[in-house]
Amino acid sequence: MDKVAIFVDKFQEIFSEAGDTFVDLLSGIVPMVLVLMTCFNAIAAMIGKERMDRISKFLSKYKILSYTVLPFLGWFFLCNPMVFSGAKFLPQRQRAGYIDAVSTTNGPMLSLFPHANPAELFIWLGIAEGVQRLGHSISALAIRFFIGGWVLAIIRAYVTETIWVLMAKKEEINVNRGISNKDNSVSDISPDDSVQTDEENVTASASDVNVTEDNTSTDNDTSEITKNKESKLTSAIREIMEKIGRVIGKIVNLFYQGARDAIDMMLKNVLPFMVFISLIIAIITKTGFGNFIANSLEPLTGSVIGIIVLALIISIPVLSPLLAPGAAIQSVLGIFIGTSIANGAVSPQLALPALFAIGVIDACDFIPVAAALGEAEPDTSRIAVPAILLSRFITAPISVLIGVLFSIGLF
Repeated sequence: MDKVAIFVDKFQEIFSEAGDTFVDLLSGIVPMVLVLMTCFNAIAAMIGKERMDRISKFLSKYKILSYTVLPFLGWFFLCNPMVFSGAKFLPQRQRAGYIDAVSTTNGPMLSLFPHANPAELFIWLGIAEGVQRLGHSISALAIRFFIGGWVLAIIRAYVTETIWVLMAKKEEINVNRGISNKDNSVSDISPDDSVQTDEENVTASASDVNVTEDNTSTDNDTSEITKNKESKLTSAIREIMEKIGRVIGKIVNLFYQGARDAIDMMLKNVLPFMVFISLIIAIITKTGFGNFIANSLEPLTGSVIGIIVLALIISIPVLSPLLAPGAAIQSVLGIFIGTSIANGAVSPQLALPALFAIGVIDACDFIPVAAALGEAEPDTSRIAVPAILLSRFITAPISVLIGVLFSIGLF
């Protein structure tokens, strides 16, 4: 009976620890994320999709901007998954590179702008929490992750485009095709029917006014209106106040709707996953399973070489699409590594390389859908899948080394 009681106590401790972890996450992270999401949702609504389309058309004229600024604005204003629709403004040969640049910056964007894809927030938070438990600030980590992510995005975009062009030429596909067979320009707007004046009404209105020989009116109603006319200054002030009121009302409504969208996203996507992550953390810390995982991963997470090997393994083109769905594997890996950092088993100096390592499989399962959102032609979409998967495998060591480079002087 004593053993049963001990087992029950240990069993309850796991869930108690999970509850405490969940409360810590709720009180520490959720309020900040909710406020950020509300603000950014409102700003995105103010800009609007039409303005974003016009900006995207301009940026698509320059390749370097189409692989950097265009994805950033797409993440910030359109969020996931509509960020991939920006590819429709690019030539067919650049669309695979754009998709790779967008998916590469998923994690780095979440470190500073969690509204971009809050459902996958723990790609970043898993390791960041481990660093924070050691008393380090995660702001510097987030900034370096963000900047390094865009450097990596440029490299991957060009590598992916090169691979796509080589594969397209091998299949004798024209690589210099334009934007698409569809017309992306603004549709012609037919003029409205002109409003015709009813001559009978004009005549009737004129006949109501009694005019004398000296061109003065004897109509009492007309003279009353003239006497009570508002001054131009009063009218102008009233118009200004009305405009200010409308603007304030619109801004309030945008922020209110932004808050509703943020809470809806938090309740449907973030909080359920947060409960799952809390349970995983409790199991890791309260059972021997955590030590087993830490010892198993130590050869892969205890050194730069090991992290490079980890990145290469999970980025194998056949394997990466199977590991990517829902970012669940990435989040769990992040939790394991973050817990190991907090326990001292892994140096915090390896946090950034680890973030880049687990990011090699970002959206590897989503490539066909991303190509469809970007209105890619069938050949473009078909070749984009192997081109991006191969690019991820080739650039996996580079991504970890970028993490090492940006970690210099971090802690």
